Amino acid sequence: LGILFALVTTVAVGAGVFAVAFHVVRLPHDQAFLIAAGIGLASAETTRHAVRWVGEHGVGQSAILSRIEEIADTDEIVPLFGLAILFALLPATTTIVTLPFGVWLAVTAALGIGLGATCAMLISAQRASVEAWIVLLGAALLGTGIAWRLDISPLTVMFVMGIVLGLLSRHALALREMLTRTESPVLLPTLLLGGALVRFEAPGLGWIIAGALVMRTFIRWLLGFFFGWANQLGGRQRALLGFGMSSTGAVTMLVGLAFGFRFPGPVGNTVLCTAA
Repeated sequence: LGILFALVTTVAVGAGVFAVAFHVVRLPHDQAFLIAAGIGLASAETTRHAVRWVGEHGVGQSAILSRIEEIADTDEIVPLFGLAILFALLPATTTIVTLPFGVWLAVTAALGIGLGATCAMLISAQRASVEAWIVLLGAALLGTGIAWRLDISPLTVMFVMGIVLGLLSRHALALREMLTRTESPVLLPTLLLGGALVRFEAPGLGWIIAGALVMRTFIRWLLGFFFGWANQLGGRQRALLGFGMSSTGAVTMLVGLAFGFRFPGPVGNTVLCTAA
C-alpha cells in the first residue's frame, strides 16, 4: 500500500509539473521531463514524524494509525529506487566510462552490497558502539563519494548497504537502534544545507512550485479519501486524512539535494527549490 501511494503520487505530481513546465513555462522537453521526474520523486514521501506526533498527543494507537505508519515506513522505496533508475538512464558527466543502463543499475546495487557485506564483517569483531560508528561513517563517505564520481544515486547505494547490513550482521538490532536515534538530528543539517543551496533564479519557478503543490495536495486528498472510505471512516475524517498524510521530511530534501548536485543549473535548482 505504501509503494502504491508513492507511485500514484509520483506519477500524478510528475504529470502535473510536466504540463506546467512544458506548456506554461515553455521549457524544452528534456528539461521539463527531468524537472517533473525529480519533483515527482521528491513528493512521494510521507514522513514518519507526523504520524508519531499524532500517536504521542492523545490519539493513541489504532489500526488505521498503525497502517498509516506502515505506509510512511515503506513509501521511501519509490524515490530511492526511482533515483537509481533515472541516474542510470542518463549519460554520466563525471566519467568517461560508457556502460548500458542495466550495467549502471548493477553497479549501483553491487556497490551497496559490497559496502554492506564489508561493514558486517568489520563490525562483527567490534564490541563498542563508537567503533561501529567509525565503520559506518567511513563506509557511508566512501560509498557516497564513489557514487557521485560515477554519477549513480548515492541514496540508493546507502539504502542497499543498509539492507545488506541488516541481513548479514549479527548486531543488526543494535545497529538499527543506533541509526533510528539519528533520524531526527539528521533532519536539521539536511534542511540547513538545502536552504543554503536554494536559489530562486530558475525560469518559471513560481508556476512550477504552485503546480507541484496543487497537484500533490489534490492527489493526497484523493488517496486519503479512498483510504478512509476503505477503512470505514466518517465523511469529515475521510476529507482530512489525506492532508494528515501530506507532511514530508528528510527524504524529500535529500532527493532535492541529489538533483541539485547531479544537474547543476536550472533543472537541479528547480527541483531543490520545490522540495524545500
